[in-house]
Amino acid sequence: MRILGALLSTFLLVLSLTTQAQVSIGIKAGADFSRLINTVQGNDGSGTISLLKSGTSTGLYGGVFADIPLDSTSKMFYLRPGIQYVGAGGGMNPNGNYYNPNGFQPSTKYSLHYVDVPLEFLYSPHLSWGRPWVGFGFYTGVLVNGTVKGPDGTSTPMTIGNQ
Repeated sequence: MRILGALLSTFLLVLSLTTQAQVSIGIKAGADFSRLINTVQGNDGSGTISLLKSGTSTGLYGGVFADIPLDSTSKMFYLRPGIQYVGAGGGMNPNGNYYNPNGFQPSTKYSLHYVDVPLEFLYSPHLSWGRPWVGFGFYTGVLVNGTVKGPDGTSTPMTIGNQ
């Protein structure tokens, strides 16, 4: 919880420092289609590296962001901090030959819950047909919760960190 508090405090600090600029606040949400890819060496007995892909898991994502203009006259350059929830995971193939020390097991479903804090730098020129957004940035993400549902239907919470 300390990490989430620090992330939220940073987001609010950035917003409060830019109160003189015309800051826009937005919300985004939608479906998230994720899967896990497991790289296993020697799972087929040959010693080569194999990729075992999970089935797709449908989750949700959503968050808030702020568009902070970096130039007050042309309003073409923006800083966009945000905070968002991302639901991810995947269901492992029941026929997979998984190497036990990697943590994945056949016929299991993994549900992962992340909080991401992206920071993007955007360029939005005024063109005759509209205003496209072009940008780049980085983010930090924290796994805050997760569950593993076994083949027998029992759900077990994941241990996160050095507990």
